[in-house]
Amino acid sequence: MRVLRNGCLAFSVALFATACFDNDKLTGTVQTLELTARKDYTPVRFTDGIHRFAKDTKFQIPARLEVLNGNAGNHKSYLFFKKEKDKKESSCEYQGGSSQAEPKGKKELDKAKFYHFVKCTDGSKSESVATAQDLRLRVENGGDSKVSKYTQVKAVISYEAPAAPIPTATPSPLPTPQITPTVVTTVLPTASPTPDIFAGLPPDPGESGKATLQGIDADNDGVRDDIQRWTVQNIPNLPRVRALAKIRQMRFQLTMRAKAAGASGVQEDLSATKSDGCLFIELKKSKSASEANKILSELEALEQNTEERFKKSFEITKSLSGTSIPTPTDAECSAI
Repeated sequence: MRVLRNGCLAFSVALFATACFDNDKLTGTVQTLELTARKDYTPVRFTDGIHRFAKDTKFQIPARLEVLNGNAGNHKSYLFFKKEKDKKESSCEYQGGSSQAEPKGKKELDKAKFYHFVKCTDGSKSESVATAQDLRLRVENGGDSKVSKYTQVKAVISYEAPAAPIPTATPSPLPTPQITPTVVTTVLPTASPTPDIFAGLPPDPGESGKATLQGIDADNDGVRDDIQRWTVQNIPNLPRVRALAKIRQMRFQLTMRAKAAGASGVQEDLSATKSDGCLFIELKKSKSASEANKILSELEALEQNTEERFKKSFEITKSLSGTSIPTPTDAECSAI
């Protein structure tokens, strides 16, 4: 599924085999990953490439981004990154190599095959080393909106793989001296128990939840169990927001069930798209637009967390190409 809002979702991440080599900026075992992102023009959709490391990891700022479809013109794309404990993302700006917004002629089109590094908000330079847990790639615009249906770009990012633990020898135990212990009874204050936010929810389905297109819905509430548990951690605990989030998730699940049954899923997807727009509007009442975008992009990344789920959603997107989907009105959202 794709959504009509100024938001984003996970699109594609590919990890490549380990390569151990000398690098004057990254040390130890160095690996590479690819992030791909795209912008569709009719209707406008942003599909961001997202990757999360297990912990803060050193990576190299790429010098350029390669255009896989369309061209860059003289427009911009961005690489966002954030450490585990940071609240705000840093960003690096990239600009298309052409001097023209809509390149004409082979020379300008050749220049528009790449977005080149311009600057980073944290002062990082091209091919310098930065540290982050989260990476996000976005196409802000391309030079082919009147010709191609979308612009797609790729970033190849080198990073330091975590070092393998060094085995340690177990020392022989020393003889234990026979000492009669003195018993001291200490009464400690009783700590308040930590509330279990997952109380009453189905258990985490783990990898079993990825075995089928529909996933696992143990309590039959219309929402996948992994998404249900994610919601209580990440969606603000406001009645209207939670209600819209559940409706939007239920409609996405109906889309997947329709695809699993061999139907097109288009009508279900349009319904989910409208509720997604309403959820975005409601989130902005308590969050900034960027924070609301981040929540929805993470939700969509989870919804499409297997190859089969992503492919089925992409099939629907292709079938909706050229369809105009207006932003829902307040009246329409109130009726949901």
